[in-house]
Amino acid sequence: MLEAPAHLVELAAGRLQLEPFLDDSGRRPDCRIVPLGDTGGRTVLLEDGSGLRVRIEPDPSGLKVAYPDHPFAAEALLRAAAHLVVKRAGGLLLHASGVSLHGAALVAVGPSGAGKSTFAMLACLATSAQLLSDEIIAAFPDGTAIGTPFRSDVTHPGTPDAFPIASLLTLSKGGCERIDEVGPSEAVAAVMSQAWQAPVEPLSRAEILQRVGALVSRVGVRRLTFRKDPAVADFVAQWVREHRRHP
Repeated sequence: MLEAPAHLVELAAGRLQLEPFLDDSGRRPDCRIVPLGDTGGRTVLLEDGSGLRVRIEPDPSGLKVAYPDHPFAAEALLRAAAHLVVKRAGGLLLHASGVSLHGAALVAVGPSGAGKSTFAMLACLATSAQLLSDEIIAAFPDGTAIGTPFRSDVTHPGTPDAFPIASLLTLSKGGCERIDEVGPSEAVAAVMSQAWQAPVEPLSRAEILQRVGALVSRVGVRRLTFRKDPAVADFVAQWVREHRRHP
C-alpha cells in the first residue's frame, strides 16, 4: 500500500484509480512518498515525450520527490514508487495485463500492440473474472501476481489483490482459441523483454534474469492464440479450471 501527498493523488486521479492502493488502515505503508526540498535528488526526464522532469531520492521508507503540476509527472512518480516496493520485496513489474479467474491469474506479457488490453477486456467477460491491470502487473518468483493502478483504459480499474499465477502468456491472433507450451529459452526471453524498470534503484540484468527464471520455472509460459471475440472468456476460464485441477 502507498502513502502519498493529497496533491500527487489529485494530479494522477484522471489517469489512475488509486483509492484501493492507498494506505488508510493505520498500518505502516509499503511506500511513503514525501516532498523533497529545493535541492537534492536525481533529476529524471520523463520518457513520454512531454519534456517534463522530476526529482527523485529513495530512502528506506519510500521516495522523496519534487515534481511539476502535471498528471504525467504524478503517474511517473507513482510508477517509480510501485517499482521500489515490488523490487524490495523480491519481485518485478511487467508490461502485462492480468486477469484472475477461479482464484488464479493469467498474466499476458507483450509490447504495445500485442493484444494485452484486448485479452484483458475479453477475459473479463467471464463470470468469475477480476481485472488486476491491463498495463502493468507485479510478479514474484513464488508465482504470485498483484494488480496495480496503472491502466490503458480508464474505465477498467485494477485491484491490489494477490493471486497465484496459473500461467504467463504470450499472445497471438488467430482463427480459433488455443493454448500451446512455450520452450524455456523463448519463455525467459519473452518475459525478460517486458520487465519494467524505474530510474530509481533499477534491477541489474542479472537480478532480472534470476527473478524471471524463477518465475518462469514455477508457472511456465504458454502462447494463447485467440480471436477478438467474447468466446475467449469461456475458453480461458475453462482452461484455468482444468489447469488448477490437473496442473
